[in-house]
Amino acid sequence: MCDDRVNLYNHGLEPTSFAYPFGEFDAGVKQIVHDCGYNSGRGVSGVDDRKTFAETIPPLDAYATRTPPNPKQGTTVATIEGYVTAAEQHGGGWVQLVFHHLCDGCDAYSISPANFQALLDWLQPRAASGTVVETTTQVVGGPLQPPVPG
Repeated sequence: MCDDRVNLYNHGLEPTSFAYPFGEFDAGVKQIVHDCGYNSGRGVSGVDDRKTFAETIPPLDAYATRTPPNPKQGTTVATIEGYVTAAEQHGGGWVQLVFHHLCDGCDAYSISPANFQALLDWLQPRAASGTVVETTTQVVGGPLQPPVPG
């Protein structure tokens, strides 16, 4: 993890957040992500639209941030919009949407460009009432840490 972050850094990128492969992590993995200089780590669940409608801001655990289910090829734009409106109706928070592929049916975890654009078009006017789109770095914050060789 550290060497990969160093490589990204050396290519001019600013890696501040880590996505756990398949969302799998434990306390030891979270510590490694922290020690490698990341400001946060993301899982792939935890927001369920029944009890938890959004991640808190700041997150309860910056190294275990929660998301709604990752959109798949068959996920409708209305379903994704529902994650946002549920958060709005239950006090707000961070709805961290994870998109794996932007293409027409290239992978099970893909969303078509047309559906992605429809979602963006739907989100844009919501900014007037406080729902905004931000990156993980903008939400979690923290400085860019120097590279830490593995």
